[in-house]
Amino acid sequence: MDDKLSDKPLSAPDSYRAGHPAERYDELRAICPISWQPDAGGYWAVTGHSEIVDISSDPSRFVSAAGFKLKDDTYARLGADIDAAMGGTILKLDPPMHGLIRSIAAPFFSPASIRLWEPTVRAFTVELLDTLTPNATIDIVRTITAPLPIRVLCELLDVPLSDRARVLDWTNRLTGADDPQYNVDLAAAARAFREVFDYGRLLLQERRVRPGHDILSAFATARVDGEWLEDRYTDAFFVLMVAAGNETTRNALTGAIHLLGRNPTERQRLVRDPGLIRNAAEEILRLVSPVIHMRRTASISTSVSGVPIQNDQRLGLFYGAANRDPRRFPSPCSFDVGRANARSHLAFGFGPHACLGAPLARLEVRVFLEEFLRRFPEYEVVGEPTYLRSDFVCSIKQLMVWLG
Repeated sequence: MDDKLSDKPLSAPDSYRAGHPAERYDELRAICPISWQPDAGGYWAVTGHSEIVDISSDPSRFVSAAGFKLKDDTYARLGADIDAAMGGTILKLDPPMHGLIRSIAAPFFSPASIRLWEPTVRAFTVELLDTLTPNATIDIVRTITAPLPIRVLCELLDVPLSDRARVLDWTNRLTGADDPQYNVDLAAAARAFREVFDYGRLLLQERRVRPGHDILSAFATARVDGEWLEDRYTDAFFVLMVAAGNETTRNALTGAIHLLGRNPTERQRLVRDPGLIRNAAEEILRLVSPVIHMRRTASISTSVSGVPIQNDQRLGLFYGAANRDPRRFPSPCSFDVGRANARSHLAFGFGPHACLGAPLARLEVRVFLEEFLRRFPEYEVVGEPTYLRSDFVCSIKQLMVWLG
């Protein structure tokens, strides 16, 4: 084991410059699935699957209102206005407001709604793949895995397709606040948030005058006690959709290409039997784990798996670690498209805060793999991926692929 692993705190963006630090996760889990860490002001690093399920299932003991990222200054350092607005994101809400906001969006991700989305997602996928030339080497992120979820997101929000490039730029700048490729300083990152707030408010006002059947119209026309939703809720919702609404799916799609490219035997299993793709998507999500962590804060002095947790202490739920917990997944670092319990991963979280958009993300991954592998069954990954500098999302910025 690398002696320097213990020098890589899980709250540091550079700890993820090569993806999830699986060895570091194993090191901490071997000590205890809930271990105290002194960085970022001190927190409990939760690296066990059952422990994250326990904590995520009890929002009364482990609240979100104190923050959903480990670092208390994540948004305050960008500006008081941004910090106040992001306080209204569903990720930072507890009952009853959490349930109300979630109920507005939930119908758009019901099983019936997702079934209606499949022809659209497939058409978008085919349109993009038809632009590719065999035997070419491409950056799969720039060419396919970033544009596809942006296209779906624009359709979901009924955002003009002419604004797709702006939405992609905002996505990179919002999630890449600590990445110098996207933001030279925090002021640049703050500008991205304010641009998205302004754009979202403009669309919201338009939908209040002429509502449609899209999710943004649902938020524009929602009322609480007879009043429109406060700006902080609508601002935060729009930012969340622009960032998480396509970034996590992009990461899953890119991770799929990376994993299957590095595991040709598993890829050939899918080529021979496309019926395995649905389960393979779950195994991919398990290992890719696009969201690195979410935070919870203890509302009382309590315990988890015998570990005493004091009131007001923070807990970092590290999904990539839980998804490699050998107590839940035998040979957890191996990639097996037929893994029987792949779907029990926590890539989308668990409990009341589980990702609402998970069904749409699953659909996009499945459809993309069906269409891509049918066209390019012998593709190869060229070189190593380039990762976003972030301690919150595990994102590949560039992945070169020879299409075969």
